[in-house]
Amino acid sequence: MEAQDYIALVVLMGGFTLLALGIDSLVGGILIAVISYYFGMGRYEKNRNSTNR
Repeated sequence: MEAQDYIALVVLMGGFTLLALGIDSLVGGILIAVISYYFGMGRYEKNRNSTNR
């Protein structure tokens, strides 16, 4: 696992904890943004590396 993996896990755990505590004003949108960025960039990097060979 790389550093960005650990950061994403911490943000997700914190976000889900806030959702469980009922603090969900902006948390849902932030979680969607983080998850989209994390998985989108991971897929982009894999595709980018495979096409450059």
